[in-house]
Amino acid sequence: MKTSFWLACLPLECLLSAKSASAQSTTLTTAREVGKEGLVAYRAGESHVAACKCLRVYGAVRVPSLAVFAAGALAKSDKLVVERTSP
Repeated sequence: MKTSFWLACLPLECLLSAKSASAQSTTLTTAREVGKEGLVAYRAGESHVAACKCLRVYGAVRVPSLAVFAAGALAKSDKLVVERTSP
């Protein structure tokens, strides 16, 4: 009896995992588009827009190049804070 219960739940588990994979794919697609918009804004000299978009995407998907572009945009707009230690 227990075996038939687990076999009945198997399609539901497959459906849930497929749904989460679809949601992850949608998140990556959206992140890619917003990241591209951030890079276009960076190249156009809109440093505030570029920093906001790159940091937003970096918060969702940890892509190091987006952090570099966000830091560059913050530096251009004089909003980059560098921590210094005293000797």
